[in-house]
Amino acid sequence: MRKRTAAQTGNLTSCRALRHAALAPGMIALGVAASGLTALAPTARGAWVPGGTPVCTETHAQYANVRSIATDGAGGAIIAWSDARFSNDDIFAQRIDASGVPRWSTNGVAVCTIHGAQTSPTVLPDAAGGATIFWQDGRDTPRLDIYAQRLDALGIPLWAINGVPLCTSTTERHSSPIAVPDGASGATVTPGYVVAWLNTDLNNGGITGLAVQRVDYLGAGMWASAAAGGVYLVSLAGGRSAPAIATDGTGAAFGPRGAIITWQQYHPTGYDIAARRVSSAGVPQWAADGIPICSGPGSRSNPHIAFVGSGNVIILWEDARNVDQDLYAQKLSITGTVAWLANGLPVCRAQGNQQSPVIVGDGAGGVIATWTDPRGAATAIYAQRIDGNGQPVWTTVDGVPLASGAGDQAFPAVVADGSGGAIVAWTDRRSGEADIYAQRVDGNSNLLWDPNGVPLCQAAGFQDAPAVLRDAGSGALVAWNDPRNGNPDVYADHIAGSGVATAAPPGPAVSSAGLRLALLSSNPARGLVRFALELSATAQVRIDVLDARGRRIRSLPDAGVLGSGRHDLAWDGKDDAAAPVASGIYYVRARAGAAESVERVVQLR
Repeated sequence: MRKRTAAQTGNLTSCRALRHAALAPGMIALGVAASGLTALAPTARGAWVPGGTPVCTETHAQYANVRSIATDGAGGAIIAWSDARFSNDDIFAQRIDASGVPRWSTNGVAVCTIHGAQTSPTVLPDAAGGATIFWQDGRDTPRLDIYAQRLDALGIPLWAINGVPLCTSTTERHSSPIAVPDGASGATVTPGYVVAWLNTDLNNGGITGLAVQRVDYLGAGMWASAAAGGVYLVSLAGGRSAPAIATDGTGAAFGPRGAIITWQQYHPTGYDIAARRVSSAGVPQWAADGIPICSGPGSRSNPHIAFVGSGNVIILWEDARNVDQDLYAQKLSITGTVAWLANGLPVCRAQGNQQSPVIVGDGAGGVIATWTDPRGAATAIYAQRIDGNGQPVWTTVDGVPLASGAGDQAFPAVVADGSGGAIVAWTDRRSGEADIYAQRVDGNSNLLWDPNGVPLCQAAGFQDAPAVLRDAGSGALVAWNDPRNGNPDVYADHIAGSGVATAAPPGPAVSSAGLRLALLSSNPARGLVRFALELSATAQVRIDVLDARGRRIRSLPDAGVLGSGRHDLAWDGKDDAAAPVASGIYYVRARAGAAESVERVVQLR
């Protein structure tokens, strides 16, 4: 086993101390003097740094990816990355709030620091201000396994130290985890995620299949054991790669949904595109080994998928059926029936090899696609909106450019803007180096920001791999890899819906008051829990009670617009249905804009 450095031991000791401090029951004294407000949560203005706010600038290399960012539920983001500060790659994470303030330990909290290489983190939000991180794990080389860890809003791990295994089959190598929320809700169902990954046979020439698993907020695998290798979606009978996943939107009321997974499938002259659905109960649907989405002469690759409602998805891919590489798409129903022309409809057939396609739903049954396009003197970022019938909505043939200017543009990342349009970030070389730019396009193809794109980072070095997340309004948070300090670090910035970088994200129409929540009654408690809320300014306040799984069970009616100073409030120990809650751990969470304060309560019955 790898030895921990002194710095690592100190980091883990700090994490354990934080965990014990956060979970220790007891009463917290609260002062009401004005000077007591100096330690409140940071306000929601002015913390973003022009050119990028540091997320992690530790020594050695940190690498995030396009799936490394998730919302914290309050206008901020939780970002994870692979981190070499302790020689091998580990997983670290940081929460950066809506005002650009890192909320956890400097340079992130440790998610997994066991021996072996941990890479390819995928981050998804939970329902309580935290997130769950999935990664491929080399602690038992030569094989790779899939592990996961859930962090709460304070960055405290909720599952086993160094994560829980989702797949540990000893005859296979597991890699490239992808995941979506399972959509479960309500008091009787524990929410979770549907996770898929590649599994490669170590004893049979590297033949690769696909497996899936549902894991709930408690870290429990719901469909199969880790040792069994998950549920096999396709057999170990051919070379699969580049998987992508979307929810199928289908399941019982309040229960989990299933998912549709697409991938590229090797054949002797290239690749085809295939897909298969797994139901909410973990049962593979459609034909064994998937249904063909596009096959025939030539090669097609790099599929991306988006859920567009009513059990339908749209899949976009690179396609070399013609002389150049083009982009094609297909719509697929919940029954596994393709809705458009066999082998798909063209999205872009312009000169040159179009590549790096990504899509997002447009909220109206179609998608907005964006990609890297070489048709001009330099590669550029183009986009096109496709409706639910497979027809281009924007009249410009083969898409519209999202920015002008010299220099190559590449590797777009996209998110819906909540108004029928999209926000796209990319790597841009107009300066000779590689910078990060962004653009917002509405549903009618109008560019809403600077025609040249808005620069988020023009620092020295080669910035790349942008990951983009919509904020609480119509803007976005963007994270990227950044070598300005001599080795790759992780930086982030915010851009408002108006196209102004480093402005505070729009959120609820409240002041950016600091707040502090503190218990006034005994803890553990039996029924009534009294607490005080202190505000630095008048603000719209929401107070929720969450159970140990992060589910909201009560919103307190005494919240609302509250003035500055102290307010004595109470929770009667009941849920929204006025039923007394069971014995257990609960969290009282107060929010005012981007500020947040949480207290842990133990109820005894």
